[in-house]
Amino acid sequence: EKLIVTAVNFLKNPKVQSAPKDKQIDFLKKKGLSDEDIAEAYKRVESSSKTEMATSLVPSPTLASQVPSYSSLKTTTLGLDRRGLNVLPPLIGISHLRILVISNNEFVSIPKEINLLQDLEILNASHNKLKNDGIPDEFFDLSSLTYLNLAYNELTSLERFGRLLRLEKLNVAYNSIEEIPDEICYMQELKYVWIQNNKLKKVTNYLGLMSSLRMALLLGNEDLPEPLKNATTKNLRAILDTLK
Repeated sequence: EKLIVTAVNFLKNPKVQSAPKDKQIDFLKKKGLSDEDIAEAYKRVESSSKTEMATSLVPSPTLASQVPSYSSLKTTTLGLDRRGLNVLPPLIGISHLRILVISNNEFVSIPKEINLLQDLEILNASHNKLKNDGIPDEFFDLSSLTYLNLAYNELTSLERFGRLLRLEKLNVAYNSIEEIPDEICYMQELKYVWIQNNKLKKVTNYLGLMSSLRMALLLGNEDLPEPLKNATTKNLRAILDTLK
């Protein structure tokens, strides 16, 4: 399962997507994936892409000043991925949104008005330039959020993330995060955590005590103790106990 999840993240990389498919497959085979694993990875990427591209009816502005207001939209899904944006459109009037995709843009911050989207359940803001100081406190008041993808950004910390109490899936892979803090224990609904290829040096013991957790992917964090690098959810608690 770990290899498949890593393969999915690999195949979602824009640079990888531009490469010939046979080269993608050859690379994955060299990493130890079987034909069945590779087929499953492509299947998951395709399924994810359909969700992210759910709405292609929005115009394609390239400058922030060209972004129109979406206050009249009745849809619950808004896709603004791959548009070269660095500013979100006005959020007033679209509080009914449940899915927001703003991946593959140039965002360095998220506006405070994000807390107007109290029905928001899924947010994909991967492949941007977001840093911790660009995420306002109001963001962590999104009480309906269950899926958050902030992979491929410039985050260094998970502070304040413990306030997202309903979050079930958290993807912060390929950032520069150094620690999984104690406050993650407040996220009692958390089932899946992708935090591979960061700069982790410390992992709280509470992670191994979370009964809801089904998977925590820690691969590619070279500063972690050797047992943790390849830990599975099943043996995570035991490994953390030995490293106290």
